[in-house]
Amino acid sequence: MTIKHIIRDPAIADGKAIIQGTDITVNTLLKELSAGVSVGEIRQKHPQLTEGFILEAIGYAADVVEKSESDAELRQWSKAFIEEYRPALEALAKQ
Repeated sequence: MTIKHIIRDPAIADGKAIIQGTDITVNTLLKELSAGVSVGEIRQKHPQLTEGFILEAIGYAADVVEKSESDAELRQWSKAFIEEYRPALEALAKQ
């Protein structure tokens, strides 16, 4: 999914991810959906949103989760690597 309408602007919503042209955060949409609010109800509450914008917000959130998990895996790998090679790294640092 191409993310075209999700932006971050420090001047809007404290820089949180929002739907472009609104002050509606991705987090707000996700909380409403997870609370059982239907897409139709969200659109009634926020008529400027389309189903496409809502789907894009979900796609954006999925990308963020995937990236954070990848980052966590990379951090874990880096930590294990450093621990394994710490003596050699410390010896190199002393040279």
